Amino acid sequence: MKFNKLAAALLFGSVCSIANAQQTPSVYPAVTALLVGGGPQPNYNQVAIESNLRYLNHLLPLNDVRQVLFANGSTAKPIVLYDTGVKGIGKGEQYLNLIWSGSLSGKNARRFRKPSVGSVLNGPSTHKSIANALGMLGEQYRTGKQTGTLLLYFTGHGSPDNSRQNNNYYDLWKQHGGLSVQQLSADIQAVPRRVPLVVVMVQCFSGAFGNLIFKHGDAGAELASRNLAGFFATVNTMEAAGCTPEINQADYHDFTSYFFAALGGRDRLGRKVTGADYDNNGVVSMHEAYCYALIHDPSIDVPCCTSDFFLRRYVTGLRDSDIFQTDEKKVYAYADPAQKAALKGLAARLGLHGERSAYSLYQQFIQQKKVDTDSPLVDEKYSLFEAARKVAKQHLLQKYPSLNSNTTAYDAAVQQATAWLQTSTGKKLLSPCLQKYKDLQSAISQEEKQRELVSAKLRYLRLFKTIVLTMHLMQGDAQSMQERFKALQKAEDVPLLPQAPAWNTDNLTKL
Repeated sequence: MKFNKLAAALLFGSVCSIANAQQTPSVYPAVTALLVGGGPQPNYNQVAIESNLRYLNHLLPLNDVRQVLFANGSTAKPIVLYDTGVKGIGKGEQYLNLIWSGSLSGKNARRFRKPSVGSVLNGPSTHKSIANALGMLGEQYRTGKQTGTLLLYFTGHGSPDNSRQNNNYYDLWKQHGGLSVQQLSADIQAVPRRVPLVVVMVQCFSGAFGNLIFKHGDAGAELASRNLAGFFATVNTMEAAGCTPEINQADYHDFTSYFFAALGGRDRLGRKVTGADYDNNGVVSMHEAYCYALIHDPSIDVPCCTSDFFLRRYVTGLRDSDIFQTDEKKVYAYADPAQKAALKGLAARLGLHGERSAYSLYQQFIQQKKVDTDSPLVDEKYSLFEAARKVAKQHLLQKYPSLNSNTTAYDAAVQQATAWLQTSTGKKLLSPCLQKYKDLQSAISQEEKQRELVSAKLRYLRLFKTIVLTMHLMQGDAQSMQERFKALQKAEDVPLLPQAPAWNTDNLTKL
């Protein structure tokens, strides 16, 4: 979806360094972070997006520098969307909500509050703000005021470039067109090429931004000389998880939650996370965190990284049918510890076994016309629910005509209808509607599980292919390409964040 009307220009102050209250081991780089988040308008500015920024602010060492750009850039107006669910709503009111608006919680459950990102908010998520921030940070790197790694993190919504999905968009605040791959590629030129750059993007269709490793962000261009490592929630043709208005962070399952939990050693709730140090060297690298997310994230995400783009561009002449018939023992033996753990973890989740399991899985997708998990069952159940709801609504209006008015009698009619729906007669009217609603929710749940299963299969196949392509590249004679690939692997395989201290999570649904 595209949006018009430019947001107000960003007025930057100086980059503020938070007081150093936490010692960082020398193995970890100094990190300057530019965190960008928010939806393109309030109705798409869900609380989970804001929560991602708070989470990273918990994980970043206190002495690290960060700039935060979020939505309209202000904490003065209520623009963060959240859903209270059925909390505090009686049964009778839930039933009336179901008949009247199609959900138990009703329209009033969705509300807005002022932003709270866990740090100073430096401006809006507009293209001008991002370009200004990168320009300012680039100047500070050039003058020596900033050193170490630059982390760019984007959390929000993404839109596909329908003409060619190699140049997709990150949706900006009330700005038509969003930020494209090629625009971001141009913007990061303000940062000196010697600066290690890490890009993490978790919006839908974010995988297109893996093309940042090529000149001008063009998938058909030569490799750029910049040291850039990128990790993305999903491939360029698929939606990503994580944009929910629900307030309970314990229910958040997405790439941000698992990738950064592995890196920082704490999940969203401040609980300790272990098991991602696959090579047992005492630290967790970004590559290990990426593989940890491949295993543990149960969502629809199909993560990808910059080395995937390198391999698929430069290792040519291999058909997928041949790649997936590669001896699986050789693939597992060649995989590094993190990749091997991911292969085994995904295989266990999928129930894969046997020497040709990758090829069998590949054949399943070949037999499908497209990877599309939208279920006609959901449409069918929705139609049946809406028909039952229409009947119940007409009956209520006949009994309580003031429900359809703005008169003073409306409130009394609501109270009467709420009470009546809890009587035996009311429940008899409600029963078909309530049952059809449960059937619809069950169908939606089935579809979501099917989408998650498809995503897990794609993760396995993509990782398998990545390892096979790596084998062919490194066993060939293209020495210059081998060196470039090893440099990219090295950039992806460095640690980024030390283990974060615990934080207060007395209320998991705190707004």
